[in-house]
Amino acid sequence: HNFRANYHYMGGRPLAACSSLDTAMQFAALDGDSLHMIGIRKNLTILRSEAGDIDGALEAIEESMQYLMAHQDSSLLAQHLVQRGMLYQQKGYRRLALQDFQTAREVHLALQETARVAEAEQHIGKTLFDESNYEEALPYFIASAKNYQKANQQQYYAEVLTLLGTNYHRLQKYDLSDSTFSASITLSKQLQQPYNIAHAQLLRAESWLERGHQLGQAASDASAAQPRQAPRDTIQTH
Repeated sequence: HNFRANYHYMGGRPLAACSSLDTAMQFAALDGDSLHMIGIRKNLTILRSEAGDIDGALEAIEESMQYLMAHQDSSLLAQHLVQRGMLYQQKGYRRLALQDFQTAREVHLALQETARVAEAEQHIGKTLFDESNYEEALPYFIASAKNYQKANQQQYYAEVLTLLGTNYHRLQKYDLSDSTFSASITLSKQLQQPYNIAHAQLLRAESWLERGHQLGQAASDASAAQPRQAPRDTIQTH
Protein backbone atom coordinates (compact mmCIF):
# COMPACT_ATOMS: atom_id res chain seq x y z
CA HIS A 1 0.00 0.00 0.00
CA ASN A 2 2.95 2.31 0.56
CA PHE A 3 4.21 1.53 -2.95
CA ARG A 4 0.72 2.09 -4.33
CA ALA A 5 0.56 5.47 -2.57
CA ASN A 6 3.84 6.45 -4.21
CA TYR A 7 2.52 5.31 -7.60
CA HIS A 8 -0.62 7.46 -7.19
CA TYR A 9 1.43 10.44 -5.97
CA MET A 10 3.83 10.27 -8.92
CA GLY A 11 0.80 10.12 -11.19
CA GLY A 12 -0.58 13.36 -9.74
CA ARG A 13 -3.35 11.72 -7.67
CA PRO A 14 -2.74 12.87 -4.07
CA LEU A 15 -6.22 11.90 -2.86
CA ALA A 16 -5.81 8.32 -4.12
CA ALA A 17 -2.34 8.26 -2.50
CA CYS A 18 -3.91 9.33 0.80
CA SER A 19 -6.40 6.46 0.55
CA SER A 20 -3.58 3.95 0.06
CA LEU A 21 -1.66 5.37 3.01
CA ASP A 22 -4.78 5.13 5.18
CA THR A 23 -4.91 1.41 4.36
CA ALA A 24 -1.17 1.03 5.06
CA MET A 25 -1.79 2.72 8.39
CA GLN A 26 -4.36 0.09 9.35
CA PHE A 27 -1.90 -2.74 8.73
CA ALA A 28 0.88 -0.92 10.60
CA ALA A 29 -1.50 -0.50 13.54
CA LEU A 30 -2.31 -4.23 13.51
CA ASP A 31 1.43 -4.97 13.74
CA GLY A 32 1.93 -2.36 16.45
CA ASP A 33 4.68 -0.81 14.31
CA SER A 34 4.57 2.69 15.77
CA LEU A 35 7.68 3.98 13.96
CA HIS A 36 6.17 2.92 10.65
CA MET A 37 2.91 4.61 11.67
CA ILE A 38 4.81 7.85 12.33
CA GLY A 39 6.32 7.74 8.85
CA ILE A 40 2.95 7.07 7.24
CA ARG A 41 1.33 9.92 9.15
CA LYS A 42 4.13 12.27 8.11
CA ASN A 43 3.54 11.38 4.45
CA LEU A 44 -0.21 11.77 4.95
CA THR A 45 0.40 15.24 6.36
CA ILE A 46 2.28 16.27 3.20
CA LEU A 47 -0.18 14.64 0.79
CA ARG A 48 -3.31 16.00 2.45
CA SER A 49 -1.77 19.46 2.53
CA GLU A 50 -0.97 19.25 -1.20
CA ALA A 51 -4.52 18.06 -1.85
CA GLY A 52 -5.86 21.14 -0.02
CA ASP A 53 -7.11 19.18 3.01
CA ILE A 54 -5.40 21.25 5.72
CA ASP A 55 -7.68 19.96 8.49
CA GLY A 56 -6.88 16.38 7.47
CA ALA A 57 -3.17 17.21 7.39
CA LEU A 58 -3.38 18.65 10.90
CA GLU A 59 -5.18 15.53 12.11
CA ALA A 60 -2.46 13.31 10.62
CA ILE A 61 0.46 15.23 12.11
CA GLU A 62 -1.13 15.42 15.55
CA GLU A 63 -1.64 11.64 15.53
CA SER A 64 2.01 11.22 14.52
CA MET A 65 3.05 13.47 17.39
CA GLN A 66 1.08 11.29 19.82
CA TYR A 67 3.00 8.21 18.67
CA LEU A 68 6.27 10.13 18.97
CA MET A 69 5.65 10.93 22.63
CA ALA A 70 6.18 7.27 23.48
CA HIS A 71 9.56 7.22 21.72
CA GLN A 72 10.85 10.38 23.40
CA ASP A 73 12.47 11.58 20.17
CA SER A 74 12.52 15.28 20.94
CA SER A 75 14.31 16.26 17.71
CA LEU A 76 11.75 14.57 15.46
CA LEU A 77 8.94 15.96 17.61
CA ALA A 78 10.35 19.47 17.13
CA GLN A 79 10.45 18.87 13.36
CA HIS A 80 6.77 17.95 13.55
CA LEU A 81 6.10 21.19 15.44
CA VAL A 82 7.61 23.17 12.55
CA GLN A 83 5.46 21.24 10.08
CA ARG A 84 2.33 21.81 12.18
CA GLY A 85 3.22 25.49 12.48
CA MET A 86 3.30 25.75 8.70
CA LEU A 87 -0.16 24.17 8.53
CA TYR A 88 -1.43 26.60 11.16
CA GLN A 89 -0.14 29.44 8.98
CA GLN A 90 -2.15 28.10 6.04
CA LYS A 91 -5.22 28.16 8.26
CA GLY A 92 -4.42 31.74 9.33
CA TYR A 93 -3.65 30.72 12.94
CA ARG A 94 -0.46 32.79 13.22
CA ARG A 95 -0.30 32.85 17.02
CA LEU A 96 -0.49 29.04 17.19
CA ALA A 97 2.10 28.79 14.42
CA LEU A 98 4.43 31.13 16.30
CA GLN A 99 4.14 29.02 19.46
CA ASP A 100 5.09 25.86 17.56
CA PHE A 101 8.05 27.53 15.85
CA GLN A 102 9.33 28.98 19.11
CA THR A 103 9.03 25.64 20.93
CA ALA A 104 10.81 23.86 18.06
CA ARG A 105 13.60 26.44 18.16
CA GLU A 106 14.16 25.88 21.88
CA VAL A 107 14.34 22.09 21.44
CA HIS A 108 16.74 22.23 18.49
CA LEU A 109 18.84 24.83 20.32
CA ALA A 110 19.16 22.52 23.33
CA LEU A 111 20.19 19.67 21.01
CA GLN A 112 22.68 21.96 19.19
CA GLU A 113 21.04 21.24 15.82
CA THR A 114 22.17 24.47 14.19
CA ALA A 115 20.50 24.12 10.78
CA ARG A 116 17.15 23.26 12.36
CA VAL A 117 17.49 26.19 14.78
CA ALA A 118 17.98 28.40 11.71
CA GLU A 119 14.87 26.91 10.05
CA ALA A 120 12.71 27.60 13.10
CA GLU A 121 14.10 31.14 13.38
CA GLN A 122 13.31 31.74 9.70
CA HIS A 123 9.70 30.67 10.28
CA ILE A 124 9.41 32.86 13.39
CA GLY A 125 10.74 35.84 11.44
CA LYS A 126 8.40 35.19 8.53
CA THR A 127 5.37 34.89 10.84
CA LEU A 128 6.21 38.18 12.57
CA PHE A 129 6.91 39.80 9.19
CA ASP A 130 3.47 38.71 7.91
CA GLU A 131 1.97 40.43 10.96
CA SER A 132 3.91 43.61 10.04
CA ASN A 133 6.03 43.24 13.20
CA TYR A 134 9.20 44.14 11.32
CA GLU A 135 11.26 45.20 14.35
CA GLU A 136 10.46 41.92 16.11
CA ALA A 137 11.15 39.88 12.97
CA LEU A 138 14.56 41.47 12.35
CA PRO A 139 16.64 39.66 15.04
CA TYR A 140 15.19 36.29 14.01
CA PHE A 141 16.10 36.78 10.34
CA ILE A 142 19.61 37.88 11.36
CA ALA A 143 20.00 34.89 13.72
CA SER A 144 18.66 32.51 11.07
CA ALA A 145 21.14 33.81 8.49
CA LYS A 146 24.05 33.41 10.92
CA ASN A 147 23.02 29.87 11.87
CA TYR A 148 22.54 28.76 8.27
CA GLN A 149 25.99 30.15 7.52
CA LYS A 150 27.42 28.37 10.57
CA ALA A 151 25.81 25.10 9.40
CA ASN A 152 27.17 25.68 5.86
CA GLN A 153 23.64 25.66 4.43
CA GLN A 154 24.43 28.18 1.73
CA GLN A 155 21.21 27.94 -0.30
CA TYR A 156 19.04 28.57 2.74
CA TYR A 157 21.41 31.32 3.84
CA ALA A 158 20.80 33.06 0.50
CA GLU A 159 17.03 32.66 0.89
CA VAL A 160 17.06 34.23 4.36
CA LEU A 161 19.20 37.10 3.08
CA THR A 162 16.37 37.89 0.63
CA LEU A 163 13.83 37.92 3.45
CA LEU A 164 16.17 40.06 5.54
CA GLY A 165 16.56 42.52 2.66
CA THR A 166 12.79 42.89 2.43
CA ASN A 167 12.55 43.38 6.18
CA TYR A 168 15.18 46.13 6.06
CA HIS A 169 13.14 47.78 3.29
CA ARG A 170 10.02 47.75 5.47
CA LEU A 171 12.06 49.39 8.25
CA GLN A 172 13.24 52.01 5.72
CA LYS A 173 16.85 50.94 6.23
CA TYR A 174 17.50 51.23 2.52
CA ASP A 175 21.30 51.00 2.47
CA LEU A 176 21.13 47.74 4.41
CA SER A 177 18.29 46.54 2.20
CA ASP A 178 20.25 47.15 -1.00
CA SER A 179 23.46 45.55 0.28
CA THR A 180 21.61 42.50 1.63
CA PHE A 181 19.75 41.93 -1.64
CA SER A 182 23.05 42.25 -3.52
CA ALA A 183 24.69 39.69 -1.23
CA SER A 184 21.79 37.29 -1.79
CA ILE A 185 21.94 37.69 -5.58
CA THR A 186 25.73 37.27 -5.66
CA LEU A 187 25.62 34.11 -3.54
CA SER A 188 22.70 32.64 -5.49
CA LYS A 189 24.61 33.16 -8.74
CA GLN A 190 27.60 31.36 -7.25
CA LEU A 191 25.32 28.50 -6.21
CA GLN A 192 23.57 28.53 -9.61
CA GLN A 193 20.14 28.86 -7.99
CA PRO A 194 17.99 30.66 -10.61
CA TYR A 195 14.87 30.83 -8.42
CA ASN A 196 16.79 32.53 -5.60
CA ILE A 197 18.30 35.00 -8.06
CA ALA A 198 14.94 35.86 -9.60
CA HIS A 199 13.22 36.18 -6.21
CA ALA A 200 15.85 38.53 -4.81
CA GLN A 201 16.00 40.60 -8.02
CA LEU A 202 12.23 40.98 -8.08
CA LEU A 203 11.99 42.08 -4.44
CA ARG A 204 14.92 44.46 -4.87
CA ALA A 205 13.26 45.91 -7.99
CA GLU A 206 10.03 46.43 -6.04
CA SER A 207 12.01 48.21 -3.32
CA TRP A 208 13.70 50.47 -5.87
CA LEU A 209 10.43 51.24 -7.68
CA GLU A 210 8.72 52.20 -4.42
CA ARG A 211 11.58 54.64 -3.71
CA GLY A 212 11.93 55.93 -7.27
CA HIS A 213 15.51 54.65 -7.21
CA GLN A 214 17.49 52.98 -10.04
CA LEU A 215 14.32 52.86 -12.14
CA GLY A 216 15.99 51.59 -15.31
CA GLN A 217 17.78 48.74 -13.53
CA ALA A 218 14.65 47.98 -11.47
CA ALA A 219 12.53 47.60 -14.63
CA SER A 220 15.22 45.41 -16.21
CA ASP A 221 15.51 43.18 -13.13
CA ALA A 222 11.74 42.87 -12.76
CA SER A 223 11.45 41.83 -16.39
CA ALA A 224 14.33 39.35 -16.13
CA ALA A 225 12.75 37.76 -13.03
CA GLN A 226 9.52 36.86 -14.86
CA PRO A 227 9.12 33.27 -16.14
CA ARG A 228 9.69 32.89 -19.86
CA GLN A 229 7.59 30.89 -22.30
CA ALA A 230 9.23 28.96 -25.12
CA PRO A 231 8.80 30.57 -28.58
CA ARG A 232 6.02 29.01 -30.60
CA ASP A 233 8.29 28.03 -33.46
CA THR A 234 10.29 25.71 -31.18
CA ILE A 235 7.25 23.50 -30.45
CA GLN A 236 7.24 20.27 -32.45
CA THR A 237 3.85 19.67 -34.07
CA HIS A 238 4.49 16.28 -35.65
